[in-house]
Amino acid sequence: MRIIRDYLSKLSIEDLPKYIDNTMLKPEVGLKRVMEFIEKSLDYNFACLVIPPCYISEVKEKFGGKVKLATVVSFPLGYQNIETKRVEVEKALSDGAEEIDYVINISYVKSERYDKIRSEAETLSKIVKKNGGVIKAIIETPYLTNEEIALTSKTLNETDVDYIKTCTGFGPRGVVPSDIILIKENSNKKIKASGGIRSLIDTIHYIMLGANRIGTSSGIDIIKEFIKIKGL
Repeated sequence: MRIIRDYLSKLSIEDLPKYIDNTMLKPEVGLKRVMEFIEKSLDYNFACLVIPPCYISEVKEKFGGKVKLATVVSFPLGYQNIETKRVEVEKALSDGAEEIDYVINISYVKSERYDKIRSEAETLSKIVKKNGGVIKAIIETPYLTNEEIALTSKTLNETDVDYIKTCTGFGPRGVVPSDIILIKENSNKKIKASGGIRSLIDTIHYIMLGANRIGTSSGIDIIKEFIKIKGL
C-alpha cells in the first residue's frame, strides 16, 4: 500500500485520465444512456471512450472532434471468421471509430492454431493502420491457461497490433495480476488491463504492474476518487 501511495503522490490529474479507456458496453444500455455517458465523459481527458459499434456514427455526428471513440469487434466471444471481422472493422472505422478492440478467436488457441491467430491479427492490423487507427487484441485470459496466455502473447508480438488486452469483462473472471505479468514476460506490446477494474487502487496497481491502458466502466468515479485523495 505504501508503494501505491508513493506512486499516487507523483501522479498528476492530467496524467491519470490518459491511461483510461472509459467504457460503456453493457448490453442493456440504449442510445440515451450512451449519449449521457459521452456528455459526462467530456469533462475528462480520457484516452478514449469505448461504446457499441452500432452507435459510433450517431455519437460522431453529434460530438464530432470532441471525442475520441473506440469500439469492439467480434465481441465478446471472438468466434467470427476473419472475413466477418474484417467487415466489422471497416464499418467501425468508416463510422468514426479511431481505436478497435477485437476479440481473438479463442477456439483457435484451444486448437493450437496460432498461425490463424497471427493471420487474423495481421489482416485486421493492416486495415486499422491504413486508417491511422489503434488496434488492441483481446485474448480473454480467463479462458486460457498460463501456457496459452504466454504462447498467444508471443504470437501477437510478431504482428502489428498495438496492444494486447486481457479480457472483455464478460467471462468467468476479470483481470488478475498474473495476466499482466505473463503478457509482459512474453511480449513487448503495450498492455491494456481490463475486466473488473472499478477502483483507484486497482487502477494504480495495474499501471504499476505494466499496463499502459486501463479499460473500465468506472472511469469518472476513479478520477473523482483520485481528486478527493489529492485534495484538488
